[in-house]
Amino acid sequence: MIPKKYLSFAIVLFCLFILGGGIYNILEKPRSIIPLQTGYTSLHPYMNEQTSTEGYVIMLINGFTIAGFYMTYRSTQVAYNRTAANRWLMAGIALIMLGFGGNYLIIQLKQGLL
Repeated sequence: MIPKKYLSFAIVLFCLFILGGGIYNILEKPRSIIPLQTGYTSLHPYMNEQTSTEGYVIMLINGFTIAGFYMTYRSTQVAYNRTAANRWLMAGIALIMLGFGGNYLIIQLKQGLL
């Protein structure tokens, strides 16, 4: 029997794979960079398509967000130690903001390419 924490971790990784467009990367085999008139970019200019690099970056950014949510949850588990709880909470909030900000930045960059 697989321990519960390893199974949970595997499910989270699978969800990150799906959210980052892993199935799209496998089926479509997109290029990693796209030539534009002004040079090359690793972001696909259309919102409904992505490059393989873009998918991997999105997986990483979503991983930061999920890690941040876990850290904020962990801060409630060590509430008896106020200093440690504050560290977990601040680090978690920072990762959540990094994740949401990164996703927002990628969408804004994609809209600016056209």
